[in-house]
Amino acid sequence: MNYLSLILWVMMFFVFAEFIFSKNDRICRQIYNMAFFALVFMVGIRYYYGPDIAHYVPFYNDLPNVWLVLTRQYASGFEYGFDVFCSAVKSCGFSFWWCTLFITLI
Repeated sequence: MNYLSLILWVMMFFVFAEFIFSKNDRICRQIYNMAFFALVFMVGIRYYYGPDIAHYVPFYNDLPNVWLVLTRQYASGFEYGFDVFCSAVKSCGFSFWWCTLFITLI
């Protein structure tokens, strides 16, 4: 089972649960909130899913401070805006996994 199938199955569980309790608004709201946060969690923690992750982790680990990126003293194979965003997140002390969560949420 691939990652997308797992997400779809979990969301289908919540759909059926909400269908079963459709008469009770309070429970439906709680099921909706649980489904929302479960979806954000599952999409946000992809970890090492996908072949391109081997390029992103070393890129993030080797980023200099945000000032060098803003003054274009650092060039990477990625877009300038992505370089600035990742450098700013790294300068705030966040790990690569927090950076991917922020990107996912945006």
